[in-house]
Order: sequence, then C-alpha cells, then structure tokens
Amino acid sequence: MSSCDAWNKSRHVDISLVLLVGFALSLLNCTQYVKLTAATSVSDQNYADDRSKVHMNPSNTGLGENFAMNHERYLAHSSQDFLYSTINGTGEGSKKTNQATQSVTTLTQNRFRSIGAWIPNKTALEVQPNITIQRDAIDGLLKKGFSEYYFAMYDFRNAKSRQSTEDLLNSTDRTPLKVIIIIVPPSEGGSKGNYDWMGWIRYFNSLKIKHPSFDGFSIDDFNWISSRKDTKFRKNVDFMIHSQLSKALSEKRVDVHFYPVLYFEGFGTNKAKKFYYNYMDGLILASTDYYNVTSLEHNLKTFSKLFPYKPIRYIVYSTATSSYIKQGYDLLPSDRLVKATLSISTNTSNGIILWRNIDRNAVNQFLANRHNPQYLESAYRAEKLQIIDENDPSLIVKKLSKSTATHTQLRVHHNASSSNKQRWLGISVSDLDSDLARMLDLPKHYKGSLVKSVVSGGPAYNAGIRGESLDVNKSGDLIAHGDVIIAINGHKVIKVKDLVSKLAKSHGNSIKIVINRNGQIKKLNAAVIRLNKT
Repeated sequence: MSSCDAWNKSRHVDISLVLLVGFALSLLNCTQYVKLTAATSVSDQNYADDRSKVHMNPSNTGLGENFAMNHERYLAHSSQDFLYSTINGTGEGSKKTNQATQSVTTLTQNRFRSIGAWIPNKTALEVQPNITIQRDAIDGLLKKGFSEYYFAMYDFRNAKSRQSTEDLLNSTDRTPLKVIIIIVPPSEGGSKGNYDWMGWIRYFNSLKIKHPSFDGFSIDDFNWISSRKDTKFRKNVDFMIHSQLSKALSEKRVDVHFYPVLYFEGFGTNKAKKFYYNYMDGLILASTDYYNVTSLEHNLKTFSKLFPYKPIRYIVYSTATSSYIKQGYDLLPSDRLVKATLSISTNTSNGIILWRNIDRNAVNQFLANRHNPQYLESAYRAEKLQIIDENDPSLIVKKLSKSTATHTQLRVHHNASSSNKQRWLGISVSDLDSDLARMLDLPKHYKGSLVKSVVSGGPAYNAGIRGESLDVNKSGDLIAHGDVIIAINGHKVIKVKDLVSKLAKSHGNSIKIVINRNGQIKKLNAAVIRLNKT
C-alpha cells in the first residue's frame, strides 16, 4: 500500500468478480428499535485503559426511511462522544421527512472523526519543491476537509528522508493537520528495509518532542504475507513477534500513536491482537476485495467487536491497485463503487483514509457534500444498487466475457485448444493455512481451499457452496464460518492451484465438489458457466 503499490496479494485468488452474499438487503420485517451507546470521550491512547468510563444510554429516535435507516447503521463519532446506533424498520421513522432530514444531518456531523490522505499521487506534501508550495498544498488539503496525512518513510537513518520529514512537520506544525508516518513491512521492504524497532521508536519520540503535528506511525500490511524470497517469515506478524516489536513499543511515548494496518482477509489477525492490542492506539482496516462492498459493513462491525475501544479508520480505494489491473478489472473503481464505499465506511468507522487519488470526482463530491442530507440519500441509493449488481451473476458473466484479461484469478481456461471458452464458478478462494484452519475450528494441518466469497445466484451458490463469514467468539478471538473445498471430480484439493488445474481440465458442464462445512463433509454438483470470449 505504499507508493510503490506493492499490492500483489498472491494467496487471495479471485476466480470471479466475487463477493459474499449480502446480509443487509431485507430487514423490512424487523421491529424498529434504536439503541444508542454513549461513551465519554477520552484521547485515543486511553481507550484501552479507561474502559470504566463507558456507559450505556438507551434512547429512541425516528428517522425517515428515505434516508435508508432500515438496517443496522451508524457508528457515530464526535470530538465529545461517540454513539453506536442500531436502527431497524420503518414505523415512526417515516412520519415526517423534515424530521428525518434534521436527524440525519446531526448524525452526519457526528459520524466520524477523521479524513486522511494516504500518499496522494498529485499532492505528496513531503516532495514539494519549496516551502511555499508545500504550505499551499497543506492549506488545500485542510480546506477540502482532510485532517490527517500519511506518507511512507523507509529508513529513519537516511539523512535526506529525515530532512524532508522535518521540513514537512515544520510546515504542518502551524496547522491542525496531523501527520502519520508509514513504515513498510518486510513483504515490501525485504532484507533492505530498516526494522530497528527501537531506533524507530527513539526517532518518533524525538519527533513528538519537537513537532506537535506529528501524531504517530503505522506499519503497513501488518497481518499480510510475503511472497518475497529474501524474507525469512511468510507472515509479517510473525516477523514482528520475532524481531521484538512489542519491546520497542513499550518505550514509545503515550502521545506517539501506533496504528497497524490490518486486512479483513489477513493472516495472523488473532496473533496481532494477542501481542499488540495493548500498544495499539487505533487500527487501520483495509480489504483486498475492495471491489465488492456487500460484506463491508459486517466486516467493519466484526473488527470493532474484535478490537474493542480501539478507534477504526478504513482505507477507501479511489484508484485501482496493480494486482487488480492485472486481473482485468476496470482501470478505475467506478464512481458508484467509491460513493457506496464511502457511504458504508463513514457510517461504521471512526474515520476514513483516501488512498492515492484524492482528486477524482466521486471523492470531491463526498468532501463537499458529506454533511448534506440529499447527498447522503443518493449515496445510500448508490450503496444499495452497488450491492444488487455485485450479486447479479448475469452482469458478472457479461463483464467477464467482455474483459480482455486471461488471468486465472478471474476464470479458468477450459483447455489450450479452446481458449475462447472459459469456465466460471463464481467463487473466490484462498489457501488454507494453520491460522485459517484454527479460525474454522479445523485441525491445524488440514488442507484445502477456503471459499472466501460466493456470487449470489452463480454456479457455486446454486450448488449450495457458501463463502466465509467472520465473527468473534466468546473468548474474543476472530473466527470464520465457511466451506473448504477438499476435492473436485475425485481429485484432492490441497492448494488453490489444485482447484484451478482440475477445473481447467474438467469436461462437461458440471463438476463434483466435496466440501468441509463446520466439520461435516458434503458432496455437491455444480454446473459450470462457459464464458464466450468476445
């Protein structure tokens, strides 16, 4: 996620334009209720230590259904307090639109705290040619509504990098803009990266003494994996544990804040919580499946439950990452996708971070109109339409057929002699490792391909295959429910490549699939859609 766009998440294979079945489209029969949980505001670093200040404050309110308050919604935040709001049904909420407008406006103003810019490609503050231009760029970000700025620093010992950081902080000290430094993980920096954690902490502590605008630091891809050959550990979090990051974190100032970047689809999330929860001042969440928003609200709420009392920021991708371009997706996420992502994330997180392209139309509209009830209504409509389309297999097949890409992550060729015929199941899968197996309550060394998501109405869905759903158990650990494919057409599936290979070599219009669902073995037959290349 740094400027080098190192986002080739090799183990999360997208065989289709995939998505989890939405849970949020049909709650019309639910009883209307509103539960508001108020919490006394404390500074970020005290959330984990001052839990006694949290108190319950049930209340009721009515909001018009035109503003789409008919499913669980709104984690609202302000500088004084935050509200967990769960609003279902219609009832009195549809009485008066003007009352709804006033209520939604109030919630909008208190909904989330921060808007960050993550290494913007046209307004990178740390590389501006002179102080005047740099300060003009800072003022421009503030006028748009940004309150945080993120940039990558590869080595605190590099004199040029230290000087540019000092210059930036000297400029931001005169403003309300907060600066967060991104450290690249071994999966990006490799053996050439600087992972002298104690050195980093001493450097950050010294910055905070001199610069009030320095807020803290983030470690990118904290729970992701490395495909590099020059790194000893496959999982970044295992490297953090081995290199004694926690020892260094214990030496940081309380006003130097630590925000690790965690993926919903990540590896070793429970380890990250076990070893680093007490050092986190918040977390930054991201998704490798950001082209689908069907399960976004559910995942944000799950991670809020997994990391209680930790403010959450969500990264919104307003431009395509390199791995998705290679897979044949559109060059840019659509305006509707960006608008829908913003609608969900601003209602279920403490802040958002806009990644790279902060100047596109959908972003500018959001920044200019985020307190406007009419805009909020249109954003929610965009959200509903986006989710409907994500679950329409006919639209997905049409898009796949028109795509010029032949990457196996999108679909599988039937055979070399008929490359214009490709087979589509409508699933996204991942290799099953020991951490995922434990999350699924399976033996540590169990093998197979975990179904991450399933296109509603697609071949796999119609066969009865279901995708992964995240949850938190009574012990506070992240768990998963979902199907693991262990055989196809009588052949064992150990890794994703086995599934891809056997699917490509299969004949006929159907395949036999064996899955493990919560410890039970099920045999299913799935029809395969053949894509006609145009």
